[in-house]
Amino acid sequence: AVLSRLGDAEARVHGVPVAEVQLEELGADDTLVDVVGVAAALDALDVGTIAVPAVPLGRGARATLELLRGFDVRPPQAPDELPEPVTPTGAAILTALGEPVPEMPEMRLEAVGVGAGARDPAGVANVVRVLLGTPTGAAAGGRRLVVVEANVDDLSPELVPDAIEALLQTGALDAWSTPIVMKRGRPALTISALCEPEDLAAVRRAFFEHTTTLGVRVHGVARPELERRVVEVELAEGGPAVRVKVAYLDGRAVSAKPEHDDVVEAARKLDRSVRAVHEAASALAHRLLEEPR
Repeated sequence: AVLSRLGDAEARVHGVPVAEVQLEELGADDTLVDVVGVAAALDALDVGTIAVPAVPLGRGARATLELLRGFDVRPPQAPDELPEPVTPTGAAILTALGEPVPEMPEMRLEAVGVGAGARDPAGVANVVRVLLGTPTGAAAGGRRLVVVEANVDDLSPELVPDAIEALLQTGALDAWSTPIVMKRGRPALTISALCEPEDLAAVRRAFFEHTTTLGVRVHGVARPELERRVVEVELAEGGPAVRVKVAYLDGRAVSAKPEHDDVVEAARKLDRSVRAVHEAASALAHRLLEEPR
């Protein structure tokens, strides 16, 4: 996966098919040692997840920039002394095997590894450091997501639904507003969005484009989730179908809820009230709780 990602990046940079890419770096001994060594270490240490916070970006190769798409980057500490803090091979390893995170996750630290490069600039340590640990706190279980939020007291209430819709369209998994009281007793709102780490940049931009905030707060969270599947139920023979989301805990169905958009559409087709169709769909959905999986 690492070498394939490196080859794909070089192909995109040079505008040629992967089969036509000629890469001396791919066949170099140090590249193969780096990739195989990292893979062997991850396997030996039984590493489950590699979290990659912001990567220092210098005047590196174009392939490095291509490889780091979707990952957070930051300016280097000493660009003149260490112009390439991350090589294409390093970027390929991080992005092929790791996942971007806004900050280092909470963990119980178990080991620290430090490796030094051949160059020894005076202004910055030319080393890579790896922390090995067991997740704790919010990182201990569940799907790792990011919450982005901002307090606003000068956004017209008419524009709040549009801002939330824009966040959802940008890629947020959920978005909402919460009434709050700010300093000097001013009524205000906290606008929040939940997103995947790779969608953070787009969601953050949507905050600045669609709200009046001058800044946002970002923090990682874990969301333990029930297993789920979607089934369809028919309200009548040959009638409109409604999707039902069924959730399972330890293999047992614990909840079943009809999709509201389907209920509204079915009510329109049947010329019945949304409430009546919702009750009928809910009754059919609850029968699914009694059926064996």
